[in-house]
Amino acid sequence: MRSVLRRVAAALVLVWLVATLTFVLVRLAPGDPAALLVPPSATAADAARLRATLGLDQPLAAQYGRWLAGVLRGDLGDSFAQGRPVARVLGEALPASLALGAASLALSFVVGVALGTWQAVLRDRGTRGGRRGDAALTLLTTAAYAAPSYWLGLGLVAVCTAGAARWGWPSWLRLPAFGASDPGGTLDGWAAVQDRVRHAILPVGVLAAVGAAGVARYARAAVGDALTGDFVRTAVAKGLSARQAYGRHALAVALPPLVVLFALALPGVVAGSVFVEGVFAWPGVGRAVVQAVGARDYPVVLGAALLYALVTVFANLAADLALPLVDPRRRGGAATGRT
Repeated sequence: MRSVLRRVAAALVLVWLVATLTFVLVRLAPGDPAALLVPPSATAADAARLRATLGLDQPLAAQYGRWLAGVLRGDLGDSFAQGRPVARVLGEALPASLALGAASLALSFVVGVALGTWQAVLRDRGTRGGRRGDAALTLLTTAAYAAPSYWLGLGLVAVCTAGAARWGWPSWLRLPAFGASDPGGTLDGWAAVQDRVRHAILPVGVLAAVGAAGVARYARAAVGDALTGDFVRTAVAKGLSARQAYGRHALAVALPPLVVLFALALPGVVAGSVFVEGVFAWPGVGRAVVQAVGARDYPVVLGAALLYALVTVFANLAADLALPLVDPRRRGGAATGRT
C-alpha cells in the first residue's frame, strides 16, 4: 500500500510539473490575447482595460498563483474568447474526442495484434513464402506508421471530395469529410445514427491505420520472441496443434507487453487526435485546443494540457500497477520478495 501511495504522490508531482511548465511556456509565447479580442477600432486604453479585466497585467507569479489556486478548487477559469467556464468548454468537446479515440483504439489493437501475430507466425515458419509475406507486411506497416496522420487525412479529404466526383463513385461511397453530423441537423433516429457513423469513418480510419501499424510492429516482436521459446516447441511435441500452442502459450507470454502498450495508448483516446480533428473539423478537444492556441485563449489551453497530463501520467501508473497481475513472472517475484 505504501508503494502505491508513493507512486500516486509521484504521479501528482509530475502532473504539477507539466502544468507549471505549460503555464510558463504559454505565457511566454508571443501574442496578446487582449489585442485579438478588442475590435479593430479599439484604442490602446481599451486594450489595457481588457488586459486588466483578464488579469494579464499582473506579474507572472501572481497569475500562476491565482490559476493554481483555482485548479485546486476545481475551477479552471473562464475562456477568454468564449466567456464560458473552461470546464464546460472541454466537457462539451470531450464526448466527441472519446468516441473517436475509443473507436480508433479498439480497431488499432484488434487489427494490429492480429496482423503482428500473423507476421510472427510467418517468420517462425521459416519458409520462403513466409519470409516474403512478413517482409511485405513489415514494409506496409512501417510506411503507415511513418505517415503523418494529418497528411493521410488531407489525402482522404481530397479523394472523397474532388476524386469521388471525378470518378463517379456511387453516393454511398462518397463519405462526408468534415464535421460529425449533418450540417442541417434535420436527421433523427436511425438516420441520425447512420449519419454519425458515416462522418466518423474517415477520421477513425486514419487514426486506426496509424495505430494498428504501430501495434502490429510491437505485437510482431512480442509474439516472435515468445514463439522462439522452448515451451512452445515442447507444447507442440506433446501433441498440441500449432494454433493451440500459439493461442494458449505464445500469446499468454506476449500479453504483458501488449497490456502495457494498451495502457500507454489510452491517453491517445483523448489527446491523440488533435491534428485529425483539425483536418476533419471534428468537434472534439483537439479542435478546441487548436482554436484556443490561435486565439491565445490561455485558460482553455492550460485546461486541456492539465487534462492530457492527468490522463497520460495516470495511464502509465495504471500500466505499472497492472503489470504484475498479467505477468506471472512479475507476480511470482512480488510474492517471494524479489524485484
